[in-house]
Amino acid sequence: MTKRNLGVDLLRIVSMGMVLVLHLLLNSGALGAFAPFTLPYYTVWMMEILAYGAVDVFAMISGYVGAGRRVRYANLAYLWCTAVVLGLAVTLWFRFTRPLEYNVTPDSRFSPLIRALFPVFTCEYWFLNAYFLMFLFLPLINAGLEALSGRRLFAILGVLLLAVCGLNVAGYDDPLRVAHGYSAIWLLLLYVLGAAIRRSEALHRIPKSVLLIGYLFFSLVTFASRWLLDLYTFRTRGQIERDDYLVRYVSPTVVAAAVCLLLFFAKLRIGKAAGAAIGFLAPSAFSVYLIHEHPIFRALIMQKYFTDLTQRSPLGLVCRVLMYAAVLFVFCAAVDLVRRGLFRLCRVKPLLQKAEDAAERVGRRFSRRFGQKGEEKV
Repeated sequence: MTKRNLGVDLLRIVSMGMVLVLHLLLNSGALGAFAPFTLPYYTVWMMEILAYGAVDVFAMISGYVGAGRRVRYANLAYLWCTAVVLGLAVTLWFRFTRPLEYNVTPDSRFSPLIRALFPVFTCEYWFLNAYFLMFLFLPLINAGLEALSGRRLFAILGVLLLAVCGLNVAGYDDPLRVAHGYSAIWLLLLYVLGAAIRRSEALHRIPKSVLLIGYLFFSLVTFASRWLLDLYTFRTRGQIERDDYLVRYVSPTVVAAAVCLLLFFAKLRIGKAAGAAIGFLAPSAFSVYLIHEHPIFRALIMQKYFTDLTQRSPLGLVCRVLMYAAVLFVFCAAVDLVRRGLFRLCRVKPLLQKAEDAAERVGRRFSRRFGQKGEEKV
């Protein structure tokens, strides 16, 4: 059994905290609340950029720990069940506590309960939908990764990253249709990147100090691009426009910063006590996303209770954002602990694994019969 890398588990928690920072800045209105070329304005954008690689990190972790392992569709079913239970919990809570407000999309063809029951079909979460499709391709992706040598893998990966990142940044209006990173194709590419990083001994020999400096350097380059575009659009158009060529998930500087973070945390040595806490919290990291990004939670909590961020000094803004992110993480993780206890009590994961094993046995029987018929024809 492969030993877990506690540093990577810690990065799951940290990256979800970074996602919370991104969503707090966006939903509170802080990104557009401050006058351009002021210290609060650039403080907000510096925080945004330092946290922007969180989604890339989360997808790369999947490849880093998942490549070479058996792909169990029971895990995907477990994730679906988690999304359904948490979605129902959020929906029903607001249905009974705030019945006049909980239907935040009354013009939708689906009711809130239907969206909670079928989160993938109704596109409740973009990342869940993209991850769901990516997961279905993993047996093919993993087989391809095993067949490639390290040199060949990095050559192909380099071409893919150059095409996707280069054309998406330099081109106009998403020329390769990867939705600027909000897509399964981008998550698949990051999965392969994470797997390649795991196989590279040279990358793991880079000192932690260099990796940390690299993360800060690439983040500063991204920030400088934001600053230069502010100046350019203000002088040429009379106002600042969001031409964020490098502030995207597919940006080469954002990806490079994310790679540095993954390698840095993978090299950390975690003590036994801290490891126990990390192992306890890490399984709830994705549930934190499912709860705080639930459309009802986002509309009634995220967009209403953190607007004071638009009225803070730079130091107060940083402290408040970090504090709110920590509080939200703890709250969502506590809710998920109830879900985890319920799933253990009902033996959800073992039952799903048994169902998958039974389906595989049936599939092998059909395959043997199909193969025999095919041989007879030949």
